[in-house]
Amino acid sequence: MGSEQMSGENRSLLTTAETDSNILNYFVNSTINNSNPIESRQKKITRVAAQIGASTFLALSSIPFIRPSLEFAGDATPLNIALGWYLVGCNLTSFGILDAYSISNMIGEYIRPLSSDEVEMFSVSTNRRVDLLLRIGSVSTACILSIPRAYVGYEYNNDSALFAILAASGSIPIPSYSTYLTLNHIKSNAFLTGVESRLQESKAEVINQINSFCASLPLQTEEELKEVLSEFNALQQVESTSQKVSRLFQILQNNTQSSKDYSNEKLIKLGKYSVKVVSCGLSLSVIGYLGVVSYNFVESISDSTICGVASGTIVSACSSYLTTKLLLNASTSYYSSAVNLFRCSTKKTWGLRNNKKITIASKLIASIINAFAFAPTLQVISDNFSGFSRTYMYSTVPLSFYIICSHLSLMLVDEAMEQYSYHMNTDAISEIINFKKRLVKFANVVDKSPLIEYAKFIKILSENEMSELGNRILLTQGALDYYLSKKTETFALADSDV
Repeated sequence: MGSEQMSGENRSLLTTAETDSNILNYFVNSTINNSNPIESRQKKITRVAAQIGASTFLALSSIPFIRPSLEFAGDATPLNIALGWYLVGCNLTSFGILDAYSISNMIGEYIRPLSSDEVEMFSVSTNRRVDLLLRIGSVSTACILSIPRAYVGYEYNNDSALFAILAASGSIPIPSYSTYLTLNHIKSNAFLTGVESRLQESKAEVINQINSFCASLPLQTEEELKEVLSEFNALQQVESTSQKVSRLFQILQNNTQSSKDYSNEKLIKLGKYSVKVVSCGLSLSVIGYLGVVSYNFVESISDSTICGVASGTIVSACSSYLTTKLLLNASTSYYSSAVNLFRCSTKKTWGLRNNKKITIASKLIASIINAFAFAPTLQVISDNFSGFSRTYMYSTVPLSFYIICSHLSLMLVDEAMEQYSYHMNTDAISEIINFKKRLVKFANVVDKSPLIEYAKFIKILSENEMSELGNRILLTQGALDYYLSKKTETFALADSDV
């Protein structure tokens, strides 16, 4: 193998074996040396324009939800009118902010400039046909899931097909991207061999170490943070690239402040299990709600019971995984926070560390807005259910949506306050937050990397260094050699067929 052209003092130190690892190259160039790909002016304008345009479109797609909020407020008395517009404001504000945040992140992630290491890494195992099928399936699933929103746009806006299309189209981009990521994750983890399973577990350990370290940073004093920065900056002086990696994870382990783990206590485990059971029950309510609404809508416009049943069944099936996953993640997060609060060991964010009053006030405002954001949902329940089923749906579906949306809103507040801390605090705080962002990006690269790339990454480490890195999954140099040789043969055969 010929030596490739390298830039920077650290790249020149890589051996031929080490340059095979794109993850390692990314770690040296982007994480340690903070060398980021340059985004051209034209691409930046395109990205920002796409983010603004998409956010505006999603905001416009919420217009059909104004009428059901006003209807839920009741007769047109001055008090009810004021209440109705308050509900409208909460609905538009809550979903407008979440949609804008989600679509901006999605576009930013999708069209962001990639380093040469990332380009080479992610092209290793890309099967264009499979990827195209995943994208088609994701968009199709999102279109199916938009049927309940189409119902709201049509039913509450004088049977307007235009409002139905507007409401439905606004719910396609984010669910399609989320579904694509989910399907891609399932594809990547299906039919793994024994070595590949251990590689996947080892990768999860590395990511968990990085996330635990980043979460513990706000707990440390400014002097401790300066010491962490000093240790991290010293990595640039380490000649051996494998030692850079090993030294980094020693820094992570030595500076991670972990609170006592209560997860194994029987009462805590029972509580967590109960929360999961309740979350599954709530998700069934949401799935049933979406299915019934889809059935009523399609049955009414097609005048066919068969079409209605088919629509309701497909919508319920397509929504089941994402709904359950979102509710489980949000509810278990709330449960963990409650346990930590009871134990007086609450998680500290950058916002709570540096701007406690503003952070608490922002979270309180977000929670109040979310609590009044589901008037359209309540109106739809009122018009599609009766008797006990209406009472049950009233008590479960809005609660489910509130759990999901408030969890996302509180995460958004934490991220916004972290940005505020980055720009408005001391140089040490700003530097450590920048360091944390680079580590998070590195963890994302590791997470998205093909297993063959991850195998190359840990292959350059000795078995002792792999153990220090967190490899307790019985990955040996011999197993990695065999795996890489087999994969290299597979790619060589694929190239010859082309």
